[in-house]
Amino acid sequence: MTPIRILHLTKSIGLYGAEKVILNLYDSINRDKYVMSVGAMVHDRHPHRELLEEVEQRGGESIAIKCSKKIDPRALQKLISIVREKDIHILHCHEMKSRLYGLIAAKCLRIPILTTNHNWIRENLVVGTYEVLDAWYLRFFDHVIAVSDEVKESMLKFRIQSTLISVVANGINLQECNKRRSPDAYLKQALGIRKDARVIGGVGRLSAEKGFRFFLDAAKQVLAEVPETWFLIVGDGPLREQLEEHARLLGIADRVCFAGFHRNILDLYSLMDVYVLSSLREGTPMALLEAMAMGLPAVATGVGGVSKIIRANHNGMLVRSHDAQAVCDAILYLLTHPDEAARLAMNGKQTVKDEYSAQRMARDYETIYNNIRVGPQP
Repeated sequence: MTPIRILHLTKSIGLYGAEKVILNLYDSINRDKYVMSVGAMVHDRHPHRELLEEVEQRGGESIAIKCSKKIDPRALQKLISIVREKDIHILHCHEMKSRLYGLIAAKCLRIPILTTNHNWIRENLVVGTYEVLDAWYLRFFDHVIAVSDEVKESMLKFRIQSTLISVVANGINLQECNKRRSPDAYLKQALGIRKDARVIGGVGRLSAEKGFRFFLDAAKQVLAEVPETWFLIVGDGPLREQLEEHARLLGIADRVCFAGFHRNILDLYSLMDVYVLSSLREGTPMALLEAMAMGLPAVATGVGGVSKIIRANHNGMLVRSHDAQAVCDAILYLLTHPDEAARLAMNGKQTVKDEYSAQRMARDYETIYNNIRVGPQP
């Protein structure tokens, strides 16, 4: 049987949740039945080649498509040429820009096209307007994957047919997370964190929907009770300068480390004692799954698919979004109740193993690919 050739296409902004989904699919897909290439639409000034570099390190095929304008006919022509030359059977898109270009290319070449909707963030009026347009042309895809029931519900509100949508929760590479890691004193020193400090961490793009402002507000309250604590924020994004300034205004800049983007993110989880997800909107957050798989007790806002992952007081602590006091109280509880923190962490690790592996995610995607390619099987 000829393998099904799939091109994943995205306009990457770094190495965050959607990019990790692509990489985990690449690592876990059945290579006898599927051949997977990864394409990224890159801008001259901000190319963000991190995803492509990761694919190349794995020995895979990565394709950069120069696209420096909102509407770039040459980028579309290049995409069509690539799909034709490589005899791509299925085009799989991952965000708004790639969906627009991919849809046009797929219809011109008459090949199946599907997309994963990782979330609509409604960051501002401009982004919200683009997302309304995105919702309109999603109905012309052959299939749409939502990463959580909540993301599916958001699409149903735009009258996208339910039969067009499948829910496939994200999954992570458990083998990587299970590699034995111990806190690295040298890494702590490089980050300016005291060797014996308790570390509260958060990971994600520094944008409004991730709620890091509330993370910092909670940090100030925690430090009033446990002044020797440190806070570690891993990631980059448009709000970095604002968040650094907010930490200074709160008077806690000397206890907050903005680590920026780190390729070896799992090593940074090993420095943390508690993981906090302070998001205001989410799909199925990869960083939360990674932290839980690494054995960290988690505090998370009950938004999007988070409340399906975290079962309160069983495998983590759920708190309200926009509520710094609730985040603070949960952190303090975990710091002062080590046995309970260990129990929640152990249950959280088991939850990820049982329900959120990359292998499970890959099998779900393979079923969808096969149905799109040859039609549903009896």
